[in-house]
Amino acid sequence: MFCEKCGKGREERDKFCANCGASFISNGTSVTEQSVHIQHADQKVEQYNKIGGWLYLVGFGLFVTPFILAYGIFDTLSLFSDGSLSELDDLVPGLASAIWFEVIMDTALFFAVIYLIFLFRERRNEFPKHFVWYMAISIAYLVIDYAIVASFTTASSEMRDVLDATLEEQISSMTGAIVGSIIWIAYMKKSKRVAGTFVK
Repeated sequence: MFCEKCGKGREERDKFCANCGASFISNGTSVTEQSVHIQHADQKVEQYNKIGGWLYLVGFGLFVTPFILAYGIFDTLSLFSDGSLSELDDLVPGLASAIWFEVIMDTALFFAVIYLIFLFRERRNEFPKHFVWYMAISIAYLVIDYAIVASFTTASSEMRDVLDATLEEQISSMTGAIVGSIIWIAYMKKSKRVAGTFVK
């Protein structure tokens, strides 16, 4: 190693040049330490130059979700085409409006996921923030939908049983979604891999 000022040879452990007195310490960090930090930074960029680790699970979930949402939308729309929804609305006032709300929200979430898939594939730096928002909105949607179903009243004991069963299913789904969202939101905010992957 050599002194950058006078060119005199020096040892790696030296802090000052014995010939000209130049300091080999910059801002409290030695040249050697700086080179180590630079090397580590290069390794980090190289390590996260593609999707990997737990992000594979995130990607799998994103690519599967549009198919699940699309199936649910078309299955719900079939209630309108065969006229059964009007009959159900007579038994449970307000049910038709609630189902329209679900169709609109599922459609919005469908396009949101498509956009997230684009950000994910391109490794855009906006992905983590938008993914967190998507998870938060999805949870809010589940809570609102549960509150709507819980508010329904009906004179039919059969429909009451159906509504109670639906509420139980929604509680189970909502609990799982909330736990999963907390885990993935924390991962998006704290993971070094996320920070080093979505950099474009």
